[in-house]
Amino acid sequence: MLQSPGYSETGRCGVNEPSSGLRPVANQKCKSFYRGGLGPLSSSLQKLKKRIKTRQFWITVAPLLILLVTLSIYNLTTTRHAETAVATHPTLTLPRATRTPFPPGTRPPILQATILPSPTPTSTPRPDVLETAVITLLGPPDESSLPPDGRLAFYWAYTAPLQPRQQFVLTLRQNDANQVLGALNRPNFGDLFQIMVDFEAVEPAVGTAVWQVQLRWIDEERPLLTSEERLLTFLPE
Repeated sequence: MLQSPGYSETGRCGVNEPSSGLRPVANQKCKSFYRGGLGPLSSSLQKLKKRIKTRQFWITVAPLLILLVTLSIYNLTTTRHAETAVATHPTLTLPRATRTPFPPGTRPPILQATILPSPTPTSTPRPDVLETAVITLLGPPDESSLPPDGRLAFYWAYTAPLQPRQQFVLTLRQNDANQVLGALNRPNFGDLFQIMVDFEAVEPAVGTAVWQVQLRWIDEERPLLTSEERLLTFLPE
């Protein structure tokens, strides 16, 4: 391969170096070439490294700083609330009772106690009869008949419990005269009420009578509740 006269093979910088004793000058030029080309790039890389280190530092430190600031604000707010609460609700100092001294040789007067009357207990009044209470006659049927000296059972039902001092009264009305045939203050036929009447002792008149069951207070004749009226005929012997 032919070479140009006065030059050797291509140098490291890509420039043909002379074959004479000028290699040191060429090497200096090569160094200057590398310095001129790589210098700005190295400076940029160093700046980039500094920026990365600075960003990593703030990424690591920033959360801690935010946490510290938040805790400081919270503590400050709590302290202010506590001071406000103490100022709003001050401690009250109760006055101390003082005792008036008596002259020597005298006794303090004895005060009479005031006796207050005890309140009289009041009870809630209960209704005499519930609104749903009903006296249902079960027997004998309406318009039944029997001789004046016969015996007959009367029975009925009541839909509510009897209150204290209440009773049922079986009445017979004939010729404008009322008679009480019997009284009960509790069930005596299971849950029902029953009264057996011997009319030989009653001595009714021959003819038609009306019987009924009434709810009354004991020792009172005013009925609180009444059943229907049924006819009863006494036949001649």
